[in-house]
Amino acid sequence: MRTLAVSTLVALLASLAFVAVAGAPPAHAAFPGSNGRIVYTSNVAGTEDIWSIGKKGKHRVQLTTDETSDELQPAWSPDGTRIAYTRSATPGSDPTADVWVMNADGTGQTQLTTTDGFDGQPNWSPDGAKIVFDSQRNGSDDVWVMNADGTNQKQLTTNPTVDARPAWSPDGRRIAFASDRDGDLEIYTMTPSGTKVKQLTDNTAFDSRPDWSPDSSHITFTTDRDGNAEIYVMKADGSNQTNVTNDPSSDFNSAYSPDGTKIVFDSTRSGFEEIAVMKKSGSGYVQLTHDQATDQYADWQPVP
Repeated sequence: MRTLAVSTLVALLASLAFVAVAGAPPAHAAFPGSNGRIVYTSNVAGTEDIWSIGKKGKHRVQLTTDETSDELQPAWSPDGTRIAYTRSATPGSDPTADVWVMNADGTGQTQLTTTDGFDGQPNWSPDGAKIVFDSQRNGSDDVWVMNADGTNQKQLTTNPTVDARPAWSPDGRRIAFASDRDGDLEIYTMTPSGTKVKQLTDNTAFDSRPDWSPDSSHITFTTDRDGNAEIYVMKADGSNQTNVTNDPSSDFNSAYSPDGTKIVFDSTRSGFEEIAVMKKSGSGYVQLTHDQATDQYADWQPVP
């Protein structure tokens, strides 16, 4: 078990690492519905595994138990019945990983990609028919898309730098992603075909890990523009960028609840990286996990 007694910048950079699989957060979209269970990654049992927990922090269940690999970066399907995730070849920082999918109870674990490098950070299309993901198979991080069964894999971005953290809007019209094509990580959006790229953030800080609100009107993201990792919310066009955490610790990797009223995220306010939840305004902070381990990459199950 490791504490996060590190500088906030180091914590953010660990959150934004691209090559080290265990440190690369995914992006998500909160698909509309009632608020179900929260999935997340934890190393409380040794290796990185995927767990689920009730929305009030009770009834925790371990979904993956393979001690020969790391399973992380879970993302709920729009109907709340399946979870896409990243599975590394060996525990630790091995950059070899693939996208897998399983049922909500952890059964039916199925491999979707089989490249020699890194495939990960999966996110579903709103109809559940496709999965968008990050791949390094061509030498740099790019955004790819495939059918939900792993077939018909296509590259969407071809930038020689980094394009990663894809998140499909619940209305199906745009894919948000992080890119350092201007020299530092910023948030962009594009059409599902990879066209009409639009830059939403523009500063010298790290802006990453976008997540859509259920009505596709807002995007939450992680940034260190205030000197430490904070969670911001902005309109889908990039306007009205607002800090909603305002805390001296590190808060990052945010995801909306399916009903749009709350945000779940990683926080080091306790001295460890734990899962917490707050109202979308930033008030009402509640810590859900108390592992004194590393709990991260939370995503909220939509219940139709």
